[in-house]
Amino acid sequence: MYFFANLFFLFFVHYFIKIFFSFNNITFKKIIFSYSMLMFIFLFLSIKYDFLNFNNHYNYLCLIMNFVIFLSYLLTIGLKSLDSPTFYIIEYLKNHNVTKRNEILNDLMNKDLLNIRFKKLIDEKLIINNNNYIELTNSGKFFCNILNFVMKFLKINNEG
Repeated sequence: MYFFANLFFLFFVHYFIKIFFSFNNITFKKIIFSYSMLMFIFLFLSIKYDFLNFNNHYNYLCLIMNFVIFLSYLLTIGLKSLDSPTFYIIEYLKNHNVTKRNEILNDLMNKDLLNIRFKKLIDEKLIINNNNYIELTNSGKFFCNILNFVMKFLKINNEG
């Protein structure tokens, strides 16, 4: 039963974010804040009404799975607002069956993907741009440290 409550909670978080925040202006902070507040309410209600049985280890597993699924959700939310260069390359190749490498690179340069991503990171207050010098903010450093910890803990390699 607790598994289904946890699953329902994850769907609820997704639709809560979708209703109250547009995916075009969603930020990592909004997602983390929403998840944290809803998880706090969920845990409070489950403890108050004795829904969370601390004697059952399966419930702890469900909570851990909930958190891992949330991390996956958090790390892929950027895909909702910004497509990857791979997506644009495939789209270009669909429209132009045979092409030169330079034509694809020019198309990617025209899309200005890096500046769009930098602007999004600045809007999320993860980086600041001081006279063409880019540095991490305290939030950016915190996010990078958490991400590095999760990647090392789960033994995930990052490429690209």
